[in-house]
Amino acid sequence: PLPVALSAPETVAFATVTYRWQKNGFHGESKTYARNPNNPACDSVAHFLSICTRFVRLRGLSNCDHPLAIYRRADGRICNITSDDATTLLRDLAKTTYNITLGTGLARWTCHSLRVGACCILWAMGRSGDFIQRVLRWRSESWKLYVRDLSIQADQHNEAIDTCWELPTY
Repeated sequence: PLPVALSAPETVAFATVTYRWQKNGFHGESKTYARNPNNPACDSVAHFLSICTRFVRLRGLSNCDHPLAIYRRADGRICNITSDDATTLLRDLAKTTYNITLGTGLARWTCHSLRVGACCILWAMGRSGDFIQRVLRWRSESWKLYVRDLSIQADQHNEAIDTCWELPTY
């Protein structure tokens, strides 16, 4: 139960998230996340418990009909974290990290960028298409559109040629 998990977060090994509403129409879908003891910065369970802790602090345990992703504004109002909030943050990071200043360049940075990035990372790490589709909750094979010109593919191409094609040297 959530109160027990929040009182002893270090004992929680898995967290199951149920997505009540999704733009793909698969409402009520659940996904289980596991602790990542090797990389605390990428520990989905710890992050989920942090989100729940903030929710309980701001809304209480009895207000479970509200979205979990919330924050308190400087004026004291509690607001939902929206995709616009996340997009603004991503664009600010792109400005700082990549020195992108043009509106057209910044317009490419949206919440979908995270999904595309995750897809490319999983593909570059050698994960199967079925795995990518399942873990990123794609219902079609549209994820393939995002695996474009990755430098890892050029390296893999050379490796494949080197291991199976022996040409005489002149």
